[in-house]
Amino acid sequence: MLPTITSEEKLVNRLSEGDTDAFRKLFDLYSNKLFCFVRTYFGNDEQTQDIIQEVFITVWEQRKQLNPSLSFQAYIYKIAKNKTLNALRRLAIERTGSEVWQQQQNIAHRETEHQIVYADYEKHTADLIAQLPPKRQLIYQLSRHQGLTYREIAQQLGVSQNTVEVQMTKALKTLRQSLASLLETTSH
Repeated sequence: MLPTITSEEKLVNRLSEGDTDAFRKLFDLYSNKLFCFVRTYFGNDEQTQDIIQEVFITVWEQRKQLNPSLSFQAYIYKIAKNKTLNALRRLAIERTGSEVWQQQQNIAHRETEHQIVYADYEKHTADLIAQLPPKRQLIYQLSRHQGLTYREIAQQLGVSQNTVEVQMTKALKTLRQSLASLLETTSH
């Protein structure tokens, strides 16, 4: 049963003077209603109970500033609404922060994984180049590592430019085939 305005005013007046019985009566009067109000925003009772406790802690801490002639119900619902909104903001930040952290972890994991795979391909490529016939290996290294043109390689080695092109074609074909088969085995 709801108290009349005058009895609520008396309870608020007593509360403002530090009367714990008045506090208890106001708690008993409004806690279930506030619980229903706050629970519509949260999925579980534990979070809702935490908010209700925060509301009544705030009421107790601000009891000396209470104005008995103003609506206590409006006052307490405003506190509940603000506490609920603050809690929802914190949850959103925590979730967002957690999601961002998880995304960063996933990116870091993928980068590390890519670095490992790349290092494996680099090693495999170096091994393949080392297995090429000596002249083909030299032509490949002059072209790819030193950046010489086919004409410059031909002049330096004293062979025709066509020979350089044929040797590079064979070297690249060997590398492509071997790396393709490596890609197939690592992707399965």
